[in-house]
Amino acid sequence: MDEPRERSEEIRVSAVEAGRRIDVLLRERFPGVGRARWKEEIAAGRVLRNDRPVRKGEIAREGDRIFLVPPDAVPSIAPDPEGPLTVLYEDEASLVVEKEAGLPTLPRNGRDRGALACRVAARYPETATVGRPLEAGLVHRLDTGTSGLLVAARTETAYVLLRDQWRARRVRKEYLALAEGRIVRPFTADAPIGHHPGSARRMIAGAGGRAAETRFEPLYAASGRTLLWAELREGRRHQIRVHLAAAGHPVAGDPLYGSGGGGRMMLHAARVRFISPAGDGVSVNAISDPPADFRERLAAEAGEEAFEFMESRLEAVRRER
Repeated sequence: MDEPRERSEEIRVSAVEAGRRIDVLLRERFPGVGRARWKEEIAAGRVLRNDRPVRKGEIAREGDRIFLVPPDAVPSIAPDPEGPLTVLYEDEASLVVEKEAGLPTLPRNGRDRGALACRVAARYPETATVGRPLEAGLVHRLDTGTSGLLVAARTETAYVLLRDQWRARRVRKEYLALAEGRIVRPFTADAPIGHHPGSARRMIAGAGGRAAETRFEPLYAASGRTLLWAELREGRRHQIRVHLAAAGHPVAGDPLYGSGGGGRMMLHAARVRFISPAGDGVSVNAISDPPADFRERLAAEAGEEAFEFMESRLEAVRRER
């Protein structure tokens, strides 16, 4: 088959194709186009799903519109100069910013301004062309319901160096989580995580997924709730949420893997530690205090005493060098 025509060659995902990886679907639709070509097109942000660039490993859903755009038509991010942005660290190569719960990390398309990346692009215009389209240099993501820390690169070189640290597992990513049930001993979850075969929104722990390891330490156990400190060894989608749900202790307020119950999901990215890509060897140790909505729900569901244990741990990681 001929090469796919740019933009005009739109694919509508059928019910039979739903649940497949988009790169696999494209190879099936265009058997004359090799895997390396699709990998290149996806990495460059030229394969769109419903007007948004496809990410590696993304799963297709029935009714999705998938098409290829020419290099000069790759969507650009729409800056949001009015949205607040809290910056905890910056140098000439990188940033550490905070995201509130309920705010998406990335916009849906080039017209959407309702995401953290749009605020980063407004305050740091150089990030608009760093990394993949619409990411504003952000090297990882947080779920919309999760608050806390995100790292962004300010140059393409810095982006590559930071991504290399992520792949080599040299970045420390630690979270506070309030889990359902009572947990009294530390434990490690190491089940692989992959896409759920019956849902485009969900992930699942078990055979066939990608390697994932999360270490959990209980800080305070109340009746029916446990405050945990969690450290990721990888950064799979929904990793903490999936591992806790598989252990029978979903994150409190998780609408996808737990009982939901209204209010914010009780997951906060509290610490990130990495080597600055500025070239001076500085170890960045950024700490984010949980926001008011996290603290209010923690007090309501685990009691005021949980605060003492949470603050003690945060103070301990602040002292680390």
